Amino acid sequence: FGSSDWSFARLEEILRFRYYQWKGSNLGWKQGKDINFKMQNNNVSQLDENQAVVIKVKSRAKIEGISIPEMKPGDILIKVDYVGVCRTDIEVYEGTLGYYRDGVASHPIVPGHEFSGTIVKIGSNNKFQERFKLGQRVVGECVLSRGKDSERKEVGVINFNGAYSKFIVMPGDAIHGIPDSVDSKTAVLTEPLAVVLRALRRLESRLSSSSKIAVIGAGQIGNLCTQTLVFRGYKVDLFDSDAKRLSILPNIANSTNAVMGDLDSFDVIIEATGSKDVLERVLKESSVDSTILLLGFPYGDMEYNFEDIVGKEKVIIGSVGAESQDFRKALELLSDLDMIPFVQVVMPLQNFEKAWKAHKSLKHLKILLKP
Repeated sequence: FGSSDWSFARLEEILRFRYYQWKGSNLGWKQGKDINFKMQNNNVSQLDENQAVVIKVKSRAKIEGISIPEMKPGDILIKVDYVGVCRTDIEVYEGTLGYYRDGVASHPIVPGHEFSGTIVKIGSNNKFQERFKLGQRVVGECVLSRGKDSERKEVGVINFNGAYSKFIVMPGDAIHGIPDSVDSKTAVLTEPLAVVLRALRRLESRLSSSSKIAVIGAGQIGNLCTQTLVFRGYKVDLFDSDAKRLSILPNIANSTNAVMGDLDSFDVIIEATGSKDVLERVLKESSVDSTILLLGFPYGDMEYNFEDIVGKEKVIIGSVGAESQDFRKALELLSDLDMIPFVQVVMPLQNFEKAWKAHKSLKHLKILLKP
């Protein structure tokens, strides 16, 4: 080792390469000297510790170690930073979500479709090696495939394990980089905001600067919908029976009301509660040529005289999910909205049952879990 060709630095370089070769991946070597080898080494050592919440069967879930799926060339391995609790997670657990109720989907599954994370490994696809980098913060889309029910893939919902885990493997085409202006907690709200943006796109042709708009429900979706519309210059009247939720937006909405009245005075009504009783009132009391956007989910079975809709020329728009363009726009918009009320409650992943119970209490706009 006296030769300058065998310096300690050179020896360290060789040993480091042999280590990654032994691990079955020389990705870091291929991507050049800009790779943070220390970070990758730490992440590789943690891959055997992929703890996840697994819903084994209906109404039974526990934390256990699961294997990480084999990566395809276009896949990205992500260390989950935060995952948001959503009513859908609980419906998957209880088996009441349509896919499970109708026998289209089955357990076991790892829930969780609202998440932010950090890239720890990139597949061999050159496109994604150029687009992303190790250590980059990202969010993931929920709907990966809109095919037939048996072929449909939704993260944490059907045919694809979700983000109630330490690591998740996602297709590179379904993730988006988080801008520096958005922190990792706030980024969890990208998916629900994207859902709102897609719904408003579907509503766009029915809106004008003079439209009188009512949003019913001041929960997560109603709040984001109200903020987005006001940010775009519209006046919004917000209704919710929960005074605490209304108090979050006192200086944003045109008015906040605990009592839902005079629905026939609005051109556009956005229903964001999912309540069957509320929907029945909206359908019955809305005005001629009004537009009703349904963002609450689910409503359940109900009877209605559609002669009223046809005779009064009402327009009903349903919307669920989001597309890639909506995720990109949501990431740009997040820093312009007041997201502080959404990131106040964070619990460790092992407290998922406590988080679900808290979510059901409706006391918090959002609950985040940290793996």
